Amino acid sequence: MASAELAAQALAAAADAIVTVNTRGEIMSWNPAAEVLLGHTAGQAIGQTLALLIPAEHRARHVGAFHAAMDSGKLAHGGQPARVEAMTGDGGRVTLAMSLGLLTDADGALAGAVAVPRSAAVDLIPFVSPA
Repeated sequence: MASAELAAQALAAAADAIVTVNTRGEIMSWNPAAEVLLGHTAGQAIGQTLALLIPAEHRARHVGAFHAAMDSGKLAHGGQPARVEAMTGDGGRVTLAMSLGLLTDADGALAGAVAVPRSAAVDLIPFVSPA
């Protein structure tokens, strides 16, 4: 199996929402778990900017932080999960724990970012070792 095909299958199978954006903040990928969590289909989200998810009162701060990360190649929180508020497809709001990572192209140049948003109220199931 080719690595691109394996990566596509991994994104589709992931239980966590995974969203990638380019350096302009345009959504490039949106997996099925993101559809469930955020209420927008991939078709509705891909090609839009992250403004789709950011409440109006937080947009200026978000845009500033995003551009600072794209300009410096560094994340303000080092990629550690942060609590954020997002807008859902039905116009509601949801509190999320979001971790971020920077993406580079084959030449090592900054290509964008990956976000992994999770419900801040997630109930974790205990790990049980196989018998």
